[in-house]
Amino acid sequence: GAPSGLPAFDMSHVLDEAAGGGRDALVHALVEAARTAPPGQRIASVLLYICTRESEHLYVPLRRHLLFTHKKQAPPLQLNAALDLRGATDSAAGAAALRPSTAERDAMFWDRAVYQRVFLTEAASQLWCGWHGSKGDPAQPFQFQHMVADAAHTMRLLSRAGRLIDMLKLMLTCSVAVQDDNGIYQLSRSCMSTAQELAVLMDMNRALVHLMDARVPSASRAPVDNESLRHTFLTYCSRMRRALASPKYNYFVGLARLVPATLDELHDHVLSNFTLGPKQLAQMDQLNVWAQACEISVASALLDCFDESVLRAAMGSGPMPHRDSGAK
Repeated sequence: GAPSGLPAFDMSHVLDEAAGGGRDALVHALVEAARTAPPGQRIASVLLYICTRESEHLYVPLRRHLLFTHKKQAPPLQLNAALDLRGATDSAAGAAALRPSTAERDAMFWDRAVYQRVFLTEAASQLWCGWHGSKGDPAQPFQFQHMVADAAHTMRLLSRAGRLIDMLKLMLTCSVAVQDDNGIYQLSRSCMSTAQELAVLMDMNRALVHLMDARVPSASRAPVDNESLRHTFLTYCSRMRRALASPKYNYFVGLARLVPATLDELHDHVLSNFTLGPKQLAQMDQLNVWAQACEISVASALLDCFDESVLRAAMGSGPMPHRDSGAK
């Protein structure tokens, strides 16, 4: 996937040269993204599945962002038109030439991802900071005020979409940006809540569907450790059964009767197969719908527990999120 609206590619699409060009289409999309991306901007995201062999032998998803940088020779620098004083006069045309464009004005601000980024090496962090050193300290008032104002719009969209746990995480990012200790203390608890556990179960469901879909070509499934994959699936079934049987996770009494039968069918199927057919894929999709309904309801109840002052600090001057956004 890529942040600029470029198409998404999965492994089966890349290996299938007949479907849209396969590898060539992926290479072309990356080239087009790199041509328009300044150094340091994300041009693509790669979703990987890694088996943790040292502990529980479970497959976990890992998303890696690809950043664009010139490896050999940087392109020649061109003088910014806004800084070229040769044609500047006292006329309106001269004033317009000195006025920064929208893209140049936006480039002055830090993106809120600055508080979400993790570097694996010190050299990588220093290189990234060098790309953005001209912006100054992201803790400056005009920087975090812009972050919060931009995030407030996204929060309203997330609230309407029922993605309340993502909205709470975004509020936590804003609390870090404005250095609100009380907000950080309260909102960080959302990352250890039952709503977050349900979100993890939904991620496990999607990962298992990607890895065990019978329609995926055998070439792309060759590196998969089938026994670890089966262990991951059985662990998912066990934790899903425990979660939806507990009133702490599941507010819908009827689901407690429906889920065990579906999980039993999937459990018996995986004991003798390493792939999921159409029926099993439909059951996995149904389980994720049920888990999402529970996650929305729990996250909505969690939202009611936070102090209104904390939510207002994270939302800036924007309207408060609706506290009745839970699933009905």
